[in-house]
Amino acid sequence: MKTTLLVIILFALVGSLCAVTRIVDINGSGQFTSIQAGINAASVGDTVKVLPGFYQEAITLNKNIVLQGSGYENTQITSNVNPTITQTGGKLKWFKIGCTNGNGIAITAGTITNCVIQSCAGHGILLNSNNNILVSNCVLFNYTIGGQECIDVDPLFISATDFHLAQASPCVNTGHPGIFDPDGTRSDMGYYGGPDAPVHPVVTDMKITPLPGGGVQVEATGRANY
Repeated sequence: MKTTLLVIILFALVGSLCAVTRIVDINGSGQFTSIQAGINAASVGDTVKVLPGFYQEAITLNKNIVLQGSGYENTQITSNVNPTITQTGGKLKWFKIGCTNGNGIAITAGTITNCVIQSCAGHGILLNSNNNILVSNCVLFNYTIGGQECIDVDPLFISATDFHLAQASPCVNTGHPGIFDPDGTRSDMGYYGGPDAPVHPVVTDMKITPLPGGGVQVEATGRANY
């Protein structure tokens, strides 16, 4: 039994060590210029990171990977194919998604988090199953998710293109009670809420040491999701 347990642990460690990040850049600085090519090359556990750009392609996310954009402000996927994204697994985050001829995303399994879905002719997100699907902290304009409206009051965004919430927004600290923002408070609703919220560099610890003869040495640590 001990030998079996050791082998299982070793296999788990090997799997985690082999996970890689694959870079997609429409401008050519990455390994791939199309998102689908990055997905096709990825293995389970990998992250496909998409650098800023306007990607006109319909894609299929069909494996347990993370497909990560560089923020809705910078990374947009759109097409005239219905749907723009077919998702049967994996995790999708930090994109702006549109479709001129149908649904933005059709999902049967997987996770969609911290995305903006806008300018779709059909549904923003179409749920084709009730099993193994998580949609959280997304912003959809005048659409439904699986036939259900999410919120019908003004969320008080900073502007039509800046989805930060104003201080008086009804979406502040009113997300899922079991999900928390990076600062430890209850999740906000919308793009900047939840544990996957894109946060710009934030200093989490700072050490200031006086130096002989005057001056100081400053050491700081921080975190950012982008």
